[in-house]
Amino acid sequence: MLHFRAADGPAPESSQIEYDGQADTAGIQRYLESLGYHETEDPVMGKMWVKGDSDKGAFITQTGESTKLTFIE
Repeated sequence: MLHFRAADGPAPESSQIEYDGQADTAGIQRYLESLGYHETEDPVMGKMWVKGDSDKGAFITQTGESTKLTFIE
């Protein structure tokens, strides 16, 4: 499933890929690295990936029912 939210005021634009069940996060991390993202720590969200010195970021989250890859700008 794909989700998209346009920027609204101070809220960033985001797009999200939702995988059914527990997806392989190591594979998702390798995908992000292939796109030029590198891992860093966000004081609020925890582990995240950022692309160079840009405002582009990504988060991987898991629940019991799904895995989500969220891109923000």
